[in-house]
Amino acid sequence: MNDVDDLMRENLNNTKRADDISGSTLHRLKKILAASVYARTKADYEFMDKIATSIPFFMDIEQPERLQYLRSSRGVTLSKGETLFHIGDPADSFYYVISGSLNVVIDLSRVKIHSKRELDDILNRAKIYSCLNKESPYCTSYVVRCLRRFDSFGDAGMLAPDSARTATVVAIEDSYLLRIEKEAFLDCRIFRTKT
Repeated sequence: MNDVDDLMRENLNNTKRADDISGSTLHRLKKILAASVYARTKADYEFMDKIATSIPFFMDIEQPERLQYLRSSRGVTLSKGETLFHIGDPADSFYYVISGSLNVVIDLSRVKIHSKRELDDILNRAKIYSCLNKESPYCTSYVVRCLRRFDSFGDAGMLAPDSARTATVVAIEDSYLLRIEKEAFLDCRIFRTKT
């Protein structure tokens, strides 16, 4: 069973969590992403491309652009409780969750808020999410989103004028991410202006 689709279907039929990719697929992907760009083979990129077509961000991108992203991608391993970045940190990469899950947290003590409307918007989103998860809506840190398999994040900070992270991201279980550097992300043809 060498095909990525078969491996993912096998995982859905297993008793493991249905939102995580199978161990053999993840192992192969980690091995590819750990290798130098020059050591990756055509078969490696075909394997990665099959996975990428399952990621919503990549679905509408033509294969040449997807491959441009994949050539610059790296893997990131996070342990449960490990912080990927903090609010206000430089936004230098874009991420996709391959396995595991992470919380997006807004710590109001670290947020630079420019208007009352912006503050109200942040508080309302945080309170709604916190109440749905039976957390206290009266604290300075709020979980505003839970990222799961094939969710992408990190683009807001890179596209912002000050290029700073707009939230803190923390792994709530062991997680594996696909990372694309800012230069490669912004260089992709979909962000270039047409002349």
